[in-house]
Amino acid sequence: MSSKTITLREEAYERLRAARRYPGESFSAVVLRATWPETTTTGRAFLDICRERGAVFDAAALDRVEALKRDDFLRGGTVNKLSWEDTYRAMAAEREDWSDLDATLADGLE
Repeated sequence: MSSKTITLREEAYERLRAARRYPGESFSAVVLRATWPETTTTGRAFLDICRERGAVFDAAALDRVEALKRDDFLRGGTVNKLSWEDTYRAMAAEREDWSDLDATLADGLE
């Protein structure tokens, strides 16, 4: 059986290690057990949906995005980004109404 050596960021390694069912389970077994969506939605597809259905973001949300882009540009694009989990927590804390996007579920966006 052949094998490959890969390099992972520390965070990715810790997530992989935490996904083991028992301490001796190999990383190969963990990866083979993992599932990913059959298709991924690109930013282009999301833009097409937005153009088709109209804007779903209010002016305040767009202002926040622009402010973040400006901040990122001023720092030279090297801003420490939030993890997906921290992003989810920050978004949940804002308690925004995202029900307008429920229609996208049928399009494969989740």
